[in-house]
Amino acid sequence: MVTPRFLLVTAATLAYYLCVGILIPTLPVFIKNGLGSGEAMIGANGVVFSGAAVLF
Repeated sequence: MVTPRFLLVTAATLAYYLCVGILIPTLPVFIKNGLGSGEAMIGANGVVFSGAAVLF
């Protein structure tokens, strides 16, 4: 049952969800502090990021 292709797909899925999990709490802080944008841009980022996550 466990084939190299299965392990590759499982590792890729783990990497994707790990990146999403890291990005969700850090991106709003970066937008506010690093880019100097306000709450509206953080909200717009949430909408775009959620849409992209659903599509992928």
